[in-house]
Amino acid sequence: MTHDAKSKALNKVFGCKKPTDQPEDHVSDLFALQENEYSALVLNLSGRKEPKSISLPEFMTQDPHYRHGVPSNSKSTEGIVDDAKVLIYAPPPSPSSIKTNNAKRAAADPGAGKHNYKWPKLTVFGRANGMVTSTNSSAGVAEALVTSCEDHGGSGRSGESTRTSNIHQVFGVSTKAGDSSTASCLSYPWSAHDDSGDDLGKSTTPGYRNVVTERAFGCPSIRTDIKRYSRSSVADSQNYGDEDEAARLLKPTLFSSLGLDIAELSKPRSKNFLLGFVKSIGLARGSDGEFDSVFESIQDKSEQASINALSPWLQQTLLNKCPAD
Repeated sequence: MTHDAKSKALNKVFGCKKPTDQPEDHVSDLFALQENEYSALVLNLSGRKEPKSISLPEFMTQDPHYRHGVPSNSKSTEGIVDDAKVLIYAPPPSPSSIKTNNAKRAAADPGAGKHNYKWPKLTVFGRANGMVTSTNSSAGVAEALVTSCEDHGGSGRSGESTRTSNIHQVFGVSTKAGDSSTASCLSYPWSAHDDSGDDLGKSTTPGYRNVVTERAFGCPSIRTDIKRYSRSSVADSQNYGDEDEAARLLKPTLFSSLGLDIAELSKPRSKNFLLGFVKSIGLARGSDGEFDSVFESIQDKSEQASINALSPWLQQTLLNKCPAD
């Protein structure tokens, strides 16, 4: 390591050094000085008064007919008024000029006036038989208005000229009527592959496809690959496909309020389970001989029976126990 730092005295103080006879400036003294200067400025501005306007003495008033600007000449040397103000604000005509104009209008034909033009005798106005008589290229407005049109063998622009050919002729390629219709769009003959849903559990990338056919990999929405718990719990967020449908929620079964599904009545039960069920509702308390004969008639090959199969005997027993009045 190179020690190139300059050595400095430890008691060196940076800043400007003041003479010993001049007092030091502290922060509090500076703030007090600024506050005093601001107060003095406020007092000075508040004590000032706005100067009043000075009125001119009476002997310095202007002539009431005085106007600013350069006056315009009312008449020129020839006696003709050349002022633009006369064109905007025309003076009223004199009686002599009105009388002269009326005499001139009476002597001329209606719509015409005598301007004393002296045209040559060979001058002819207009066109002879609808044709331009002058051959001069710069003769007129007519040649500028009448333009020559070139026929390139195609249809002219809209409004340019009238069509003299077949009115049924249409230029361009005609569009062919397609085979599709509204009915074909609504009932399109999809193939079985296109009509089936997308298999989200399989990869479509070559080299990453599934090689087993037992199940599809991924995270399916319904977990049929794992066994669900015996009791449902809110802590288990898996969907096993055994949830109630919307119709079941709108029209619940008879024992849904007790937590019993209607499928519970169709499950096979043992003889001891059904005997305990019958005794719990107050039937067959004395002897079990009648229940044994009924169970033998409704049991299956596995010596089990459901509550639905036992329901006709239960209904008949309840009716016999509680006869109608």
